Amino acid sequence: MRRISVLAYSAPVFLSIFLLACTPLRAQAPAAGTTGTFASAQPFNTICRYQGLQDGHQVVYVTPVIHTDLNAYDISAAFNRYMSATYDISKIQAGSGYCSTKVSNSADQQAYTMQQLEKQWAESKTVVTHLSWTGTPDEIQAVNAKLAAAAAAVPATPNEKYVYCISGATGPVVYFSDIFAAVPTSPTVGPHAGRNGFPEFSGPFLAFLQNKYGYKSDPNSPTTCRAIYNPNPAGLHAAQATRQAAQDLDKQANKQIVETGWKGH
Repeated sequence: MRRISVLAYSAPVFLSIFLLACTPLRAQAPAAGTTGTFASAQPFNTICRYQGLQDGHQVVYVTPVIHTDLNAYDISAAFNRYMSATYDISKIQAGSGYCSTKVSNSADQQAYTMQQLEKQWAESKTVVTHLSWTGTPDEIQAVNAKLAAAAAAVPATPNEKYVYCISGATGPVVYFSDIFAAVPTSPTVGPHAGRNGFPEFSGPFLAFLQNKYGYKSDPNSPTTCRAIYNPNPAGLHAAQATRQAAQDLDKQANKQIVETGWKGH
């Protein structure tokens, strides 16, 4: 069965008096050399981190200070795609990645900030992995190509579709699954295709959200999934495009997007 990991974004509380939390910026125009990403109003400096628990201890993967034109959402999304394509993040419990966007322009202050972070990690016995990723257009395109190639390399199972799931949208946070391939049992063609939200996937996704995030379901805005995309490059593109459109609408409504990394199990 084919799997494609897209991204996993959240903004956990992490002790740092020198970095402010990731703040959404209004999207402007597509940044040069990127696809599906947008430039911020003006460039900023950022540090991206992926952290969680592994083998009973805290771990953190951290980039150097990055100077980027991408807005806070898109640099975080690109970073999480990189982590998903490069590391087996399924082994990291409560793992989440995000980029802090209020890093000083001063080289001295940047060095001091990193020094203080390293001190905090040492005191908490956090295992630190320093990354060389800097979010360049070439790096982002290479990761996207790697993920697409991995999805296309695995033969399709008969009757499978590309699937993604979304939590209800009544609260301030909306949770998204990865795009993954699976065989739905609900109708995928005809007038009733997808009308029930594909409970064979949305039910397990809801249980996952409740267990990991303490998510409270709302019957007026239930967790739903879409499983109507054919397992070919065109189907994958359609799944990615509609999923991105849903996220864009949530961003416009000032919702926080959480990429859970859930893949149907």
